[in-house]
Amino acid sequence: MGEHPRHATGDRIPLLDVEEARRRALDAGIPGYMADLNVFRTLLHNPGVAAAVNGMLHRLLWKGTLDARLRELLIMRIAWSTGSVYEWTQHWSVALTVGVDEADLLAYYNFDEISGTVLPDGVGGNDGVLMGMGDRNWTISEAPLGQAPLEGFELPTTLNITFNDLIRNPDLGSGGSLMFDGKGASVALPDDIPQILSDGWAITIEYWFKGESFQSAVRWQDGQYFVAGWHGAHIISTDGGTGAGIAVGPATDGDWHHVAMTWEQDMVGGFRSYLDGELVAERDSGPDPLPVINGQAYLGAYQGVSEFTNGQLDEVRIWEVVRTEEELQEWMNKPLSGEEEGLLAYYQFDKLSGNILPDISVNEFNGDLKNMTDANWSTGAGPAFTVEGPKGQAAPGTFEIEGAKIESLKYLSDGRTVRIVAYGIETPEAKVTINGVRDAGNNEIAADTILVVPVEQEGGPVEPPAVMITEGDGVLIIDTTGGTLQSAPSVIGPWKNVASPLQLNLNELDAAGFFRAVVE
Repeated sequence: MGEHPRHATGDRIPLLDVEEARRRALDAGIPGYMADLNVFRTLLHNPGVAAAVNGMLHRLLWKGTLDARLRELLIMRIAWSTGSVYEWTQHWSVALTVGVDEADLLAYYNFDEISGTVLPDGVGGNDGVLMGMGDRNWTISEAPLGQAPLEGFELPTTLNITFNDLIRNPDLGSGGSLMFDGKGASVALPDDIPQILSDGWAITIEYWFKGESFQSAVRWQDGQYFVAGWHGAHIISTDGGTGAGIAVGPATDGDWHHVAMTWEQDMVGGFRSYLDGELVAERDSGPDPLPVINGQAYLGAYQGVSEFTNGQLDEVRIWEVVRTEEELQEWMNKPLSGEEEGLLAYYQFDKLSGNILPDISVNEFNGDLKNMTDANWSTGAGPAFTVEGPKGQAAPGTFEIEGAKIESLKYLSDGRTVRIVAYGIETPEAKVTINGVRDAGNNEIAADTILVVPVEQEGGPVEPPAVMITEGDGVLIIDTTGGTLQSAPSVIGPWKNVASPLQLNLNELDAAGFFRAVVE
């Protein structure tokens, strides 16, 4: 026997849940204790095959003419020759009960370790070496072998830390935007938008822009006109036209800028322009309402045929109410839900392909891309947001847990929660120190912020039942720490429930038996 048993390779059939395996076993006339074995939790995917195999095994084990010792030697020999670690391990204990001496066996691996890179041979000398594995691969066995659970495993703990505001995920990047080439690219918007705003008393337009010219950034015109971005100004045909617009500000320097304008009919300071949340210009608004316009609404063009935007647009918001300076500053770097009062259309641009620009407001006024391909989709404004969560920051935040080592850290899709898997947490509470995390408004958490996070398991920790054996006054007393005590002549059964505690006379013991504690 020149080498150790080999692990099988290739795809594996998933094990059935134990309860489901027992149910199928009962329907197929297979003893329930057989359903606990991994081989039957696999075979019971096809109950007919499992029943046939069970019948064959029953005849081989209990009805055969071979001596039990010879039978187990043959099984162990075949397990070794075929590299079946599972069969070798399962029948080791069975072989000992029928008179096979340890000297007859070449190797025995019980896997009863909690760390290290060596798999000890219980018989002698033929230790295995773990390849590509370490201490974290050792864990508690759930096999029903009746053994007390080993102690000393370093098990992982999962912590979820949820912030009260959206946080920036360094893995998300900056979401999406559209590149307008200044030659023909545009987005056609539904006629509903100018029609709803016609003869209106208030409006707010917001967008993020990066590029050389925001000409026609947001525009509708079919005679009368409204343009948020025209030769450096915002203009309205019913309030002074091209000669009385208000300045946008220096937004064409090649960096991302938040551009906004508000207008409210016949008000002191009713026509205002903002850049990056700061007031750029204002004047009193005229007495007439917004112009009546029936269509020709576009992003990036005049009627889709001229005066094109040259640059990138992101986060376009169209309101039929006036947003205050405080509201603009608070929400310019935060995502909206799409259900805000007065929000007529909301384009987040957070796609990477396609010819539709979704409106995520309740109105669903989706735009149609014109003279654009998937190549026009690009990354978006750095200090902004996406549907899935906040946009990224240049460097990720840092998390440290006192007395523990963090194995992994993941930002969850709710945009507020970080999930940490750590080793070495041995207390009911974990002390977490946080640095560098930023909210959607780019505000950084206070240095060395400390959170104390409870470490809990739902329903509290549950210890697996174990068999306890004590000796005294010529008897063995066998009991369990919980569950039901079962006995069998071998490790593969048949298992039967027995009353506990069970008392055995040392002078009248028959062949060795097996005991286990189970939760049914």
